[in-house]
Amino acid sequence: MEIQENIIEEIQTDKQENSIDQFIADGGFDQAFNEVFGLPECVVESLGEVS
Repeated sequence: MEIQENIIEEIQTDKQENSIDQFIADGGFDQAFNEVFGLPECVVESLGEVS
């Protein structure tokens, strides 16, 4: 029984890691990072006009 419980825990951990990997692959991390630390839209537009 203990071995089965360990295997189940490992499978659940793998699923959690895969969902995090998928989140990063889908660009979710980049989007969240930009929402928190990114420049305001008006600044991005101004920089586009300058360059």
